[in-house]
Amino acid sequence: MKNKYYSAALSLALFTPYAPAMEITDSWVNFREAYLTGSQQFQTKIEYGMKLDNALYFSIQNTSGQGKKLDKFHNRYNETEVNYKIPLASRLFFWPGFVFNWGANGSAFDPYIKLGVQITDNFMLSGGYRYNQNNYESYNYYGDRTKDSNQEINLWADWNVTDRIWMEYNFTYHKRDDSFRYGNGSTESYEHTLAVSYKIDDHFTPYMDISQLDKASKDRDENRIRLGLYYHF
Repeated sequence: MKNKYYSAALSLALFTPYAPAMEITDSWVNFREAYLTGSQQFQTKIEYGMKLDNALYFSIQNTSGQGKKLDKFHNRYNETEVNYKIPLASRLFFWPGFVFNWGANGSAFDPYIKLGVQITDNFMLSGGYRYNQNNYESYNYYGDRTKDSNQEINLWADWNVTDRIWMEYNFTYHKRDDSFRYGNGSTESYEHTLAVSYKIDDHFTPYMDISQLDKASKDRDENRIRLGLYYHF
């Protein structure tokens, strides 16, 4: 377990060798409430994030559950994310990054890469690959305890409709090995998310997104509605 924490710390150090000399170009807090229709659960996320020189991204967050009627509290996990935007050409960008999360069950380290192309001044297409590795054991499909890992492929289409309105479509493909299953009973799962935000001023940006998350179980469709608010300092 210690090696995993050392790996995360080393990766963070490699991403931020010049961070003391960089300027904070954006920082924010993000509060978001979500409801999952199949699981019938409410979830709350609180995040703090920043960008340095519009290139280095860092965020730390906590996600908790409130049950079916907002009458319970369960600290689900904490998470930190780091990535760095590298221009490859005038309109082509590359982001290496990682997510590290931890909770009551243990921790997970998820490295990823992302490639984006700015089609026009207000429209971008991008795609990414992410490998998710749990550093703890859980029961698999056959009743054995083992570490879970899965892969995901993401595609994004981002559109700045106006100076204030932003929209995004995100498609995600998940793949597990044969030892684990998703809620649909398969080793594969698909997600579709449509998000929209509105910039009120330089500080406040409310947003919402709607997702189709395949199945919560074999007989229940899982959909998610999220409402949130960014406050930029």
